[in-house]
Amino acid sequence: MTPRSPDRARNAGPPREAGTPACRTALVNRLGKVAHAGLLLASYLKIADDKKGEAKLNLLKEAILASHNSGGIYAKAFARWKQHTPECEERNLTVRGRLVIGLGTESVLETGLSLHHTYGTPIIPGTGLKGLASHYCDQVWGSGEQEFRRKIEFVEGGKKKTRCGKYYETLFGTTEDAGHILFHDAWILPESLIGPTRGLVLDVMTPHHGDYYMTPPELAPAPTDFDDPNPVTFLSVAGDFRVVVGCDAADAAGKEWLKLGMRLVTDALAHWGVGGKTNSGYGRLDGGPRR
Repeated sequence: MTPRSPDRARNAGPPREAGTPACRTALVNRLGKVAHAGLLLASYLKIADDKKGEAKLNLLKEAILASHNSGGIYAKAFARWKQHTPECEERNLTVRGRLVIGLGTESVLETGLSLHHTYGTPIIPGTGLKGLASHYCDQVWGSGEQEFRRKIEFVEGGKKKTRCGKYYETLFGTTEDAGHILFHDAWILPESLIGPTRGLVLDVMTPHHGDYYMTPPELAPAPTDFDDPNPVTFLSVAGDFRVVVGCDAADAAGKEWLKLGMRLVTDALAHWGVGGKTNSGYGRLDGGPRR
């Protein structure tokens, strides 16, 4: 046997003690021990070329179990978060059916999901809530009162001009100035992580015309009833979320704008929904008493 070179011997480190499992073995035998679903989904698919989908399905089931395991520490983080939003308007809203946020984000599983970076629990990003509320304000509320419109056209001095609606600008701001309403991330309630039909749940969609959608338009075959269905398993979310809206003004006028901002968000969530597959009924949230 060729002896080690001095450099190799110096960098080898201490020998592994007898009975200590190798890192790879510990990762394989992790079932039921992991408490961060996001870490699993991002890095622990067992087989890259998983044609039958068995490895993916097992990983999704393991992620559901991990979200249950995170309940203890997440409940403490949730309580601490509530303490830091005392002056905000808040509502607990219930997902009507299923919710899926971040479905189209890049992922080794082909389907993504927005999870809290630290705890791996379902979350609705505040940016998504703001974008939804902004569009709903412009299209729905703006149809009745133009000051809720993002862009108002008018004529001045014989020239066509545009301006932002004053109510819209107060709520959402412009490229030159930020709005006064703050849209926080919506966290799932800790009790919604418990149970087989709440928190992360298995879901499936079945596209029938894969060749038609994946082929350039000039080469795509026409979709027919003879195309094979292709079931795609993914994770969606059920349960209750705490939706929080703040305002940077603490006076009486600020409180009125705060109530208006919360009403706008709840209307948009109830009627339009947030996230992916809203045309199929996903993403609607409603109900829940004022907390």
